[in-house]
Amino acid sequence: MFELEADCTIPSEYILMMHYLGEIDEPLQTKIANYLRSRQSEDAVIRYLRGPGDISCSIKVIIALKLAGDSRTPRT
Repeated sequence: MFELEADCTIPSEYILMMHYLGEIDEPLQTKIANYLRSRQSEDAVIRYLRGPGDISCSIKVIIALKLAGDSRTPRT
């Protein structure tokens, strides 16, 4: 059996939505940002569990983390 897992677009889009609506739940945003950071590789690429990276998802996550106050820039 395979573990059911989505990519990080949904949590990153939730941060984007909070900022768009101007209704930011800081504790929730912090939890989501920590989760997103845990899914990044050293080069800031987001991967499925044991899977290949996804550039579209990675860009959404980087933007969401910037909105959440992440000042780190990914290595290129």
